[in-house]
Amino acid sequence: MGGAPWQVSEADLLDEPIMAKIRAKDIPEDHYRFTERAFKPYAVAIGQFCLAWNDLHERLGILFLLLSSARRLKPGRTSKARMNATVDEANSFSVHAKVWSSAHYDRPKRDMLRAVAETVWVAEEFPQLAEGIQELLKLSTNLEDTRNNIVHTPFQWGPPYVDDQPPGRPGVRPNIFLGNQKAHRLSKISFTKKILDEIKWAHDAVLILRDYAASLEAVLTGDIDTWPDKPRLPNRGHGQEAKSQRDNARPPPPPRSFPG
Repeated sequence: MGGAPWQVSEADLLDEPIMAKIRAKDIPEDHYRFTERAFKPYAVAIGQFCLAWNDLHERLGILFLLLSSARRLKPGRTSKARMNATVDEANSFSVHAKVWSSAHYDRPKRDMLRAVAETVWVAEEFPQLAEGIQELLKLSTNLEDTRNNIVHTPFQWGPPYVDDQPPGRPGVRPNIFLGNQKAHRLSKISFTKKILDEIKWAHDAVLILRDYAASLEAVLTGDIDTWPDKPRLPNRGHGQEAKSQRDNARPPPPPRSFPG
């Protein structure tokens, strides 16, 4: 039994608990298609988070390419952290892009960037860069458990579990029937809207890290002259604060095009 296409306004998604508008007959008894109206806020929030997380790691990959393909600064250019590519620039980027893409998971990729940032020439000549990358990677790793909980939790429509929602109010919630540990972690958040808040918080936090990575890239390529301030993640539960940080942040430059 399939659901009708999503018919929810932006106001419904952002300003009201959509669960209050959903009737039992709007949800199939089994075999959800996840196009049902009740699932839209979750599909949108999870999708936006995944896009942000993947974009963060693309930016980390660009930092890896820049550092792996660079040599020491030319004489007389020490006033700026402008990197100079190796002589065979196209081949260098191509090789290191292959190395980066050879890792099938995010954590090994971050480990590769960490290893490059810990090399003597980076740490000695660009201590701010090395420190900034380490902070960026630490915060990214701290978000990984939240990412796994969001991405790997199965959701269902049904009556509330104990202490999950007010009695008698069905809704979308993590499916813990088979004991999925990540679903259990999300289900500890007692009300459905708080789960959405957690996903939106994680989305904003990842974008802050993505923008910081883009700023480090801009310093390395000489597009900006000053080191960016270290990223400060929004507090959980302060959605308006997170939105304000995102609205006031400098937009990241577009991804660079590399030879080869």
